[in-house]
Amino acid sequence: MNKKHDYPNISAVVFCFNDEQFNSEYLETITFASDIIVFNYSKNNKKIGLIKNSKIDYLENEFNDFSALFKKAVAIAKNDWIFLFEINELLTSELKAELIRTPAINKYKAYFINHNFIFFDKEIKYGGLKNRKTIRFFNKNYCQVNTDNFDSAIQTKEKVGVLENRLNDCSYSSFDLYNEKLNIFSRIKADNLFNNNNSKPYYYQFLFKPFQKFVTQYFFKLGFLDGKEGYILAYINSFAVLKCYLSLWLKYKKME
Repeated sequence: MNKKHDYPNISAVVFCFNDEQFNSEYLETITFASDIIVFNYSKNNKKIGLIKNSKIDYLENEFNDFSALFKKAVAIAKNDWIFLFEINELLTSELKAELIRTPAINKYKAYFINHNFIFFDKEIKYGGLKNRKTIRFFNKNYCQVNTDNFDSAIQTKEKVGVLENRLNDCSYSSFDLYNEKLNIFSRIKADNLFNNNNSKPYYYQFLFKPFQKFVTQYFFKLGFLDGKEGYILAYINSFAVLKCYLSLWLKYKKME
C-alpha cells in the first residue's frame, strides 16, 4: 500500500446494498483515494464485513431516507474531488491512473464514465446498456446531488468531460442481486413521485409502461442480440417499472 503522502486529493464514496465483498482485496483497488466513505443502504440493518482501516468512514441507514444519506456521504468527503461508485464496480489500472492525474489538469469540474455492463459473466453490448454513462467523478464545489435516480445523481451547470477508460460494472453477477437492487431503485422512484406529487398511478401505467420498457430495450435497442441474457434483462427491467407504479399505488392507498 502506498504511503499516505502519496495519495492524491480524491475521496472515494462506495455504495453497498448489503454486499459482503468489502475486504482487504477490494480495498486495495481503491487505495489511490486519501479517504473512503462506505455507505451501506440497508433495509434490515445488516452490517457488511468491513476491515479495520483509518481511511474508512462507515455510514449505514435503513431503507427510509436515501436522500439524506446520499447527501451526507458527499458532504463528509474530505476532498473536493469525489469518485462515486458501487462496491461491485471494478476499476482497471488504466482508469485509476486517469482518475489520479485528471484533477491536476483541471479542464472540467465533472466527468462522465462509460460502463462495461457485465451480467452473469457476460459483457452486455445491446439494450442501451453498452452506451450507459454517468457522472461519477466530480468536484463537489461545482455539482449538486439529485437523489431521484442513482444513475443521474450528480448534476452540474458546468461543462462535463468524458474519461477515456471505462468502469467495469459487475454489480449484477447474480439474478437475486440484480433484482434486489432494482427493487430498491423502484421504491426510490416511487417515493420521489409520491413526495413531489408528480403522478398518481393509473391503470394504463400498470399495463403500458412495463410493456413499453420491454419492447424498447429488447427490440428497439437490440437487446435480443445479447441472447438469453438480453431477454432476462429486458424482462426484469420491465418488471421493475411495474413495481415502481405498484409501490406508488400502495402509497396513495395508504397500504405501505
